[in-house]
Amino acid sequence: MIDLDQTQPLDVELHDIQWLYDDLGNFSLQVVSHLDEIFSTASLGRQGGDGALNWEVSMSGVGVDQLISYWPEKLAPPVRKWINDHIPRGTFRDITARHQGEQNQIPEISFTLLDGQLHLLDEQILVDTPEARGSLSQGMLSIGLDQAFLNGFALSDASVVISGIDERDQELVVDAKANGKLENLKKLLSLPKIDVLTDKD
Repeated sequence: MIDLDQTQPLDVELHDIQWLYDDLGNFSLQVVSHLDEIFSTASLGRQGGDGALNWEVSMSGVGVDQLISYWPEKLAPPVRKWINDHIPRGTFRDITARHQGEQNQIPEISFTLLDGQLHLLDEQILVDTPEARGSLSQGMLSIGLDQAFLNGFALSDASVVISGIDERDQELVVDAKANGKLENLKKLLSLPKIDVLTDKD
């Protein structure tokens, strides 16, 4: 987690730039570069003089703190804050962000997360995973995990879906095969944010 107000200078090494423009107002810009030794590509375009800007950015690999420092402050700030607050550790690989349409829309993001950790339900649930595949679309974050550990449980064939990460309250759904002790299950189901057990249980 980093201070969201801090900014960091970028060491940019440009490799290739392509620019196309016509009299109808259509244009496209493509850039291949290294950002702080991270290979990246970026494209920006617009169809028609009054059309919305479309863009796509890809990075070969970037740490969580680096991603947050590169993320423009005015681009989907609730999503930027959610990632900063809930993914304290990990490296994003093959991350791609796409945006089409109105500028206030949330970009679509796909990624692989290596050696990652998620803090959920006010850090009551901790998920550790060696590798996860994820996507963000329309405020819904979907993560697939072949192997993971959640509050003492070994998970396999797991999926985590979080709706409304751009809103104040989110909905969490975890679907997985789990192995662990009954006592750990009782602790999990007794957490304040879950609280499905009675005193008799």
